[in-house]
Amino acid sequence: MTTITPEAMRRSAKTIKWTVHPPSKLIDQVAYIGGGSGSGEPATPIDYRLRLLPSGPDLVHGPTSRGTRAIDAVSRRANPTTGPSKGDSASLERIASDRTPLISRLARSIWKGSRSDARPPVLLRVTTVLYVVGSTHCGSTVLGNLLGERPGHVSVGELRMAWRRWLDPEARCGCGEPVRACAFWREVSIERAAGELGVAGAARLDGRLMATRRLPALARGALEREAAPLRAALARLEDQVAAIAGAQVVVDTSKVPAGAVLLERAPLQLRVVHLVRDSRGVLASHRWRGSPNFPARTLMALWSTWNAFADRRYGAAVRVRYEDVADGRLVELRQHHTIDGNRNRFRTGPVELAEDVRWRTGLGRADRALALVLTGPLLARYGYVPRAASSSSSWVLDTI
Repeated sequence: MTTITPEAMRRSAKTIKWTVHPPSKLIDQVAYIGGGSGSGEPATPIDYRLRLLPSGPDLVHGPTSRGTRAIDAVSRRANPTTGPSKGDSASLERIASDRTPLISRLARSIWKGSRSDARPPVLLRVTTVLYVVGSTHCGSTVLGNLLGERPGHVSVGELRMAWRRWLDPEARCGCGEPVRACAFWREVSIERAAGELGVAGAARLDGRLMATRRLPALARGALEREAAPLRAALARLEDQVAAIAGAQVVVDTSKVPAGAVLLERAPLQLRVVHLVRDSRGVLASHRWRGSPNFPARTLMALWSTWNAFADRRYGAAVRVRYEDVADGRLVELRQHHTIDGNRNRFRTGPVELAEDVRWRTGLGRADRALALVLTGPLLARYGYVPRAASSSSSWVLDTI
């Protein structure tokens, strides 16, 4: 076996470590564990490890105690029975003698394949979640399925409701099958995603954390201990949906702002779409389709609260109006495995993106006055009072 040149290696030191200081973002460790020249002990694997850390003045010698991103990529291991090859030893000699910064040498050795059996780097897949925030009856179901038609996208409806729908034997998937019998959701495995919480526990925790009264505390991080288990479960569910569907983007139309806040700290790439609809149209749709026991004033208060929160947190750049999407175009929709939403999620084939304007003639004066009193400032902000001209949906969807 070729003798390694550094003095510490000649003394058969068990481990040699090098540390790179700021401003580098990497701390590198090269460990050679073996008996040394003439020791008679078999050589054990050589590991090249890269640990990703945040940049900053807190990087110090040796293993770091905080900030580790938990990504250790072992690019290769030498044969533990035959010891390092001639190419491995030569690479270590070059690393030991070269005065080039260590990170540059390791990167050159690992990623450019200087060793004969070097493997390409493993790329980590990160799921993108396209989360729709908005009030009830805002048109999110059709928008979700429309976005699900894009290549690499999968539309699953209001995914935060998966825990409840799995417990409901009458719940149906967008494909028409009961959720528990749907091959897609059985393969996704909602129970596995729930983890230690269990499906019933996840449903209860979701009910507590998604409540509007807890939104300010959740947004400022005061509920982190309670939110962390649910965030982990929801992130697992989003990842499993993407993996089973073979998609890069999961379209989640849960609408509740707290759901977006919860996913902000998840190991996902979050993109938010703020979907707004004229509050008078929302109120009319609620009167005709929603629960008659849900007070109209509460609905209008939630409309203002959720939209104002989304405006402040995510800005106008992510805002889309329902009236701009529903421009009368005819689109072709296929079947989607939406787990929750209104009955429009079952529509397939040619679908007209038509705005529901029945509220203009069917909504009573008292309801109109209530909507204007409780939502008037935001109606003006969004161009509903006075009514602004709508844009083409083809242009609007390009902004998402």
